[in-house]
Amino acid sequence: MNGYDYGFAYGTLLSEQIIHFFPKLYAYLEQEIIDHLEHLKLPKWLKQLIADEGLAFALDMQNLLAQAYVDPEIYRELRGIADATKIDYDLLLRLHMFGELTRGHCSLYGLWGKATLNGKTLQMRTFDWDIGAGLQDYPVITIYHPRSPTLGHTFTNVAWAGYIGVLTGMSSTMMGIGSIGILFPDDTFGDENMMGLPFIFLQRYLM
Repeated sequence: MNGYDYGFAYGTLLSEQIIHFFPKLYAYLEQEIIDHLEHLKLPKWLKQLIADEGLAFALDMQNLLAQAYVDPEIYRELRGIADATKIDYDLLLRLHMFGELTRGHCSLYGLWGKATLNGKTLQMRTFDWDIGAGLQDYPVITIYHPRSPTLGHTFTNVAWAGYIGVLTGMSSTMMGIGSIGILFPDDTFGDENMMGLPFIFLQRYLM
């Protein structure tokens, strides 16, 4: 199986949920951006771009800046989902680029040793988002069994219907992963750059 096959199978199984959910999700997020653009912690030039050209244009530009760094199998998987569900491919792609323009609010911890009973390792990660987007209504745990070295180890992705990026997951090597947005980075983070591999796919590769 390749990325397209995974996507087509995924889209076939979850077609009804994706068809109902993704257009509604995009409309909600777009309105949130419009309503709160002035207060979002985004570069001034990016705010102006969204205001002048619209959110879709900004997300398409983000994809162009990232495209050279993303494994083509990712795009094939999204194409498979689009073909199976008849959902607009560009809509799927834009929603996967959304996290590169914004910063989610999340919480997480890792505990081990004396901090836990019998020294077990515990990992917790939450999405501290409002419920208006409806993510909580379409939860999906996907277990991938890659048959190609480029697709990595067997891993679990905890997300929602139609979303193939990894925000929370665990691999067959017993490595768990989570992420958190940095709202107030200090100088050690360096300058922000929109070029590079989107973090949701970086975490997937790490799995």
